[in-house]
Amino acid sequence: MPGAKTIFCETMCEIRKCAIKKEVSTCGHCSNLETCRTIESILKHNPSIINNLKQ
Repeated sequence: MPGAKTIFCETMCEIRKCAIKKEVSTCGHCSNLETCRTIESILKHNPSIINNLKQ
């Protein structure tokens, strides 16, 4: 998948680990996006990010 990542994304980033586990390329492709506990705090502070993730 294109985009800036470090060698630690798949081992340290809880969001990335969740996406890999659910076999989706990004959170935007997850059916639980709007109720996700993993990104809950991010959405709380910036709810408009949901629209960006769904693109």
